[in-house]
Formats: sequence, structure tokens, C-alpha cells
Amino acid sequence: MRKENEAIFYSLYMLPTYLVMSQKQLLASEGQLQILEKGEQQPHLLNDALMDRAIKVHTEQNAMLWVPIEQCRKWHEQSPNQEQLVDIDQVESNFKKLIDVNEQIIALAKEIKKGTIDSIMRKSDFEIGLEFVMNYQKYSGKI
Repeated sequence: MRKENEAIFYSLYMLPTYLVMSQKQLLASEGQLQILEKGEQQPHLLNDALMDRAIKVHTEQNAMLWVPIEQCRKWHEQSPNQEQLVDIDQVESNFKKLIDVNEQIIALAKEIKKGTIDSIMRKSDFEIGLEFVMNYQKYSGKI
């Protein structure tokens, strides 16, 4: 998916914009991860469409993050001053953290999807009953 000829790269004048953008995107994904972590406790309150959307959005975002990381590499070649070097490193760090947070979101959404209301509704009454008995025995120490 990497197509450098389709990306637009900027001179150092865009560095402040990238710094703010990287911070906001990272904060947004960290917030999304916190919400999903809360939802993990009650996955039956969520549906497949929400989890599919989270997986799709964060997978697509990660696929495009090579662009700002490459932008940082190009900025390093433009003889930045010391302050700009610090900002470039911060932008790059933010986007690399964003990749990691997005991967956590994707993994968690896939795990939550196993227990969404949609996944429960696809099960037969027998499957639901059997899972209840097995979980009861497991958590009550009767196995």
C-alpha cells in the first residue's frame, strides 16, 4: 500500500501543524482504547458493527502512518535547528505510539467481538446454556 509518489511531503513550515496533529490523533486513539477497555467488561452491550468499524478505522489509519513517519525522515534531511529536531522527534514518537495504540485497539475489538450481542444471538439455546454451566463451574471451583 506504500506509494511514495502519491504522498505529498512538506518543508519544515508544516512541522508545528504535524506536531499538533500527531498529539491529537494519539489522544483520540488513547481515548478510544480506554472506552474499549471499559466495554471489554460487558461486550454483550456492544454489537459487531461497532467492533468492525473500530477495526476498519484503526487498520486504515495505521496503513497510512508511513507518510508522516517518512515526512519526519525528510525533515531530518532539511538541516533543522535544535528546536525543530526536538519537535520532529516528538512527531515521530507520537505517530509510532499511535501505531501501537491502534494495534491494541484492533486486537481488543476482535476479542470483544467474540462476546457482542450479535455473537450471542447467533448461538443456540443449548450453546448458551452449556457456556453458562461451564463458566459457573469454572468460576465456582467445581471443576
